[in-house]
Amino acid sequence: MEESLTYRRWTVSVNRALTAAAYAAVPEGSPETCGCDPCRNFALGRERIYPVAVRELLTQLGIDWHKEAEVYHNGQVRPEIHSYGGWFHFTGRIEAGSDCWNSITPSAAVPEFEHVLDGFSLGFGKRVVLPRDSFRGQELVQVEFLAETRWTVEAQEVA
Repeated sequence: MEESLTYRRWTVSVNRALTAAAYAAVPEGSPETCGCDPCRNFALGRERIYPVAVRELLTQLGIDWHKEAEVYHNGQVRPEIHSYGGWFHFTGRIEAGSDCWNSITPSAAVPEFEHVLDGFSLGFGKRVVLPRDSFRGQELVQVEFLAETRWTVEAQEVA
């Protein structure tokens, strides 16, 4: 059953039950699958990285916020603080609001995310990359985020 949900400039249609079932079939998030030092740092900081309001939003969408489809390390932005990006998927569609990726040329796009808190922003997009097998055949929306967090993993800090 689809529900309508409004978050900031977007209204989305979401099938929470299908989304939750797809996440139940996913054993772990992208950082755990990778296991490199930056990904281990992200996984250790999840509780700090995702603001409570974002965790609540993801839960409303049926998303298990411990199971990102992808997380990538952008690098160190200042001493001990690192920038990350990543995304999740949910079953549904964007009903209103512009895609978070605004194309400026055929080969480049600029993100137009919403600022949530200092060090965290997100957006909804129609571009779907690396969906988990459990989502096969479903119409999907990608929830993208940018986040900053401290380097806390017991490994040499990367640049």
